[in-house]
Amino acid sequence: MKNYEYLNNAYWETDNKSLLKCIRLVKQPQGGRKKEVLRFSKLRKDGTPCPDYREVIEIVGEDIIDKNTLERKQRKGKEEKEKKAVEDQKRKSKELEQLFNLKLQAFEIPEIKNSSDRNLRTRMRRAKNALEVHALSAVVIAKELGYLTTPTHNGNTENAESAE
Repeated sequence: MKNYEYLNNAYWETDNKSLLKCIRLVKQPQGGRKKEVLRFSKLRKDGTPCPDYREVIEIVGEDIIDKNTLERKQRKGKEEKEKKAVEDQKRKSKELEQLFNLKLQAFEIPEIKNSSDRNLRTRMRRAKNALEVHALSAVVIAKELGYLTTPTHNGNTENAESAE
């Protein structure tokens, strides 16, 4: 009688079924069992067939190994998709946090903080990316410093501050 047994969860590590991975439980003299995670190749280094590989196939069965392999691939694929989704969500969250902090910094600039142009300030709060925040910040600052002119009702241009 053998002092070990193979678990029923062996799977192929290669598509050509030349490498298989399994778990063997070995009975210990003092009682209990020791778990061994093993990898067997179809052929030894010298080119002869590996008896352990053949034994696992005979005990577990090739159909069960095929089924385990398919289930494992599906599970790993699903885990990868979930991992990617979590990473994407973390990246988006970080980008939103950076955008929020950029908006906070922009509103600390005195010209923006004290601007009376509610429309531009609202657009800055609703900006969807950093470039938009920078562009709108530049417009508000330029307007507040008098570098921009706005058209009046009669078509002439006036300094932005005198138009209000």
